[in-house]
Amino acid sequence: MRFYLACLFVLSAALSGCTSRANLRGGGEISSAVLYAFREETAGGEYQILDYQGMNRGQRLPWWVEPYLRGGAAAVESSSENPYTGRYLFVSAQKSSNLAALLQWMSAQNSADFSTMFFPRMYRRIIRGISESPERYYGAFFDKALKALADADWKEAALADSFWIALRLQPQSASGGQENAVNLALSLAVIDRQIFQRRVNQILDHIPKNREQTRDQRQAANRLKSNFFSNF
Repeated sequence: MRFYLACLFVLSAALSGCTSRANLRGGGEISSAVLYAFREETAGGEYQILDYQGMNRGQRLPWWVEPYLRGGAAAVESSSENPYTGRYLFVSAQKSSNLAALLQWMSAQNSADFSTMFFPRMYRRIIRGISESPERYYGAFFDKALKALADADWKEAALADSFWIALRLQPQSASGGQENAVNLALSLAVIDRQIFQRRVNQILDHIPKNREQTRDQRQAANRLKSNFFSNF
């Protein structure tokens, strides 16, 4: 329960300002997933790469970093350089204004928290296309589904890579504003698609039925379970 509440707290803070998008050099956009990490402090501005892991040794950015900045995990999965066929890819972003503190945090991580990495994407799938509150749309199923998915153990997942990058975001307002530097610790996780789909379907199928649900709410929950991985 404690982990579930923590997931909801982090997610609600992240989703509080996800409507605007920041332009990239070259005409692209920073994805909404990255703006969650930025907390939209400078949304609407261009960015400049200041530093990244291995830059001082002439190393290139990993194949997945720039696709993530432009289009989130979906762009990473669809990248022509993606070597992980038949797997879902998840990216998490931790942000800090203090690069030294961020690097210390990265070195102290003994294992990846896959539940935290997977939860936001599953949450977005559950609420996608709903014009009313999900609590009203699904009834008691909504809260039970979130808790079950947040508490799931994803031992079949693997951490494929981790990377840090420092960016400068320049506000786009007419007054100019103040440039802001942001440091991101990015983690890339992979999991077999069939295994992930089977586990999610099992979790949703084992959620206890609630007599207080209306017929429409039961039908909504059944539609979600039947089509959860449509455009996931």
